Amino acid sequence: DPHLRTGPHSATLPQLLDHIRTSVEIDLLTTLAHDAPILVRDGDLTSLHPTLKERVTTLTTTHTVIGLAKTNTAITTAGAGAASVLLPHAPTGPWRYDATLVDGLTFGFTKLHPASKHIFLVETNNTTSLSSLLPTANDPSFLGYPYPLILADKLARISAVEQSHWKAKALVRFPELANHLTATDAHERLDNL
Repeated sequence: DPHLRTGPHSATLPQLLDHIRTSVEIDLLTTLAHDAPILVRDGDLTSLHPTLKERVTTLTTTHTVIGLAKTNTAITTAGAGAASVLLPHAPTGPWRYDATLVDGLTFGFTKLHPASKHIFLVETNNTTSLSSLLPTANDPSFLGYPYPLILADKLARISAVEQSHWKAKALVRFPELANHLTATDAHERLDNL
């Protein structure tokens, strides 16, 4: 798929797995859409593969959808990190800054708790819906980040031990992957020296 490639390079295994994970997340959002008036994704909504972006667009025609990204690479026209430029000038309480429209979604930034040190990238088709996240963004483990997303991350996180286990199982079942891994694991090998 040309959308998964970087220039002439084929997609890496992590890129393919990320695409599969994101596709499953969009499937889950679609399933939850029957029971939830507001759908929140841990991550952005506009930098998706075109087929995934189409599915999100379909959801936004009938539901409020919010993409909340913990990390982002958005920059100002001067090349500075947008979040780091906003933080010193931001109000003290929760706020949002609507920067622009991208693919029919408002693209901007938000701070969901007054004591939070984090600004999140946010994309949504309904900016007023962000206020519904405020009551969930007061867990002391990560002030300003909605607790349901903290819990989802905790449940979905795969430890290094689990990664090693599943990698070994995959190599037993698909030995041809070994050649691919040796072509891409040189940095990992050096990191472990």
